[in-house]
Amino acid sequence: MNATLLRNLSLEKQRTLRRLDPAIGGMEPRGDGPEFTAEAITYELASRTRAISAGGIGVIHQLVNALGLRPALDDSLHLLKRHRPYSESDHVLNIAYNILCGGRTLDDIEF
Repeated sequence: MNATLLRNLSLEKQRTLRRLDPAIGGMEPRGDGPEFTAEAITYELASRTRAISAGGIGVIHQLVNALGLRPALDDSLHLLKRHRPYSESDHVLNIAYNILCGGRTLDDIEF
């Protein structure tokens, strides 16, 4: 390769990296805590109740937090190179909650 071509390729690479610099490394975490949170879940009952099948997922999430499953997953699993904006436990719990809510495939998470 001649010097002009190498210089032009180098300039293009620098321009591309400058343009992509904000996106490199993924998104910043949205906060210090996990993505899934469950502070105050309340349930209401009525004489003519219609509920969804996944209505108890909040209680299950509170159980996960009470048992310390989230930190145990984060400490024992090393799946991600960067934890932005999600951690390992967020991914694992998302799949587990999908199954508990009746999902049969990973595509069911989208709906």
